[in-house]
Amino acid sequence: MFNGQSPLFTDPTTPVGLDAGKLINVNGPNGAKQLMPEPSNKGGYTATLGGGSGPGALPLYLSQGSYAIDNGSGGADVKSFKFNIPVPPPLNWTNMNSVGPIIRANGQLVTWTGGDPNGIVTISGDSIVISTDSNGKSTAVGAFFTCHAPDSAGQFTIPAPVLLSLPPSSVISPVPGVSIDVGSLSLGASSLPVTFTAEGLDYGFAGSSVTTAKTLAYQ
Repeated sequence: MFNGQSPLFTDPTTPVGLDAGKLINVNGPNGAKQLMPEPSNKGGYTATLGGGSGPGALPLYLSQGSYAIDNGSGGADVKSFKFNIPVPPPLNWTNMNSVGPIIRANGQLVTWTGGDPNGIVTISGDSIVISTDSNGKSTAVGAFFTCHAPDSAGQFTIPAPVLLSLPPSSVISPVPGVSIDVGSLSLGASSLPVTFTAEGLDYGFAGSSVTTAKTLAYQ
């Protein structure tokens, strides 16, 4: 969690990207996809597997099941690997429509069904205050939190002390007649990580997560 106008996170190490090959293959119940290297980020691979918005939106891809991951013959730094990763059953946020605005001093209950009975549910939120300084410059101050609960619990109450660490949310109007609360709450399901080995890696692991979020106000 952070509080403050200009939070700075300092990593004592300098990450070094690793070339793991020309692409990473993903093959599951909904067919085969490929993650391609990011040109300006060695070791980074990305792709839009499904979803999106507008006329170019794709069918959703990651449904429940097992997905085979491999990098073909490998790359200069990381040689060939292959493993399977599970995507758990969908997580249904059952009280999503009734949550918000959130009264911070009261705490907030979230409930769900589904997901991986042995997995973890992640509850995250953030709130931002937007103001104008004496020079007319827009400034923003915000904070966020993350809580974890076993999927099998089916519910979790975000404690009031956690919520009170957030500032009350601002409201913005990007266009006349439209108001948007500058706060959000999300619920995500994660599978237990699987480990894999490959020449060039000291330790390899992978997992899957699916998150549902909504915009709301913290008061």
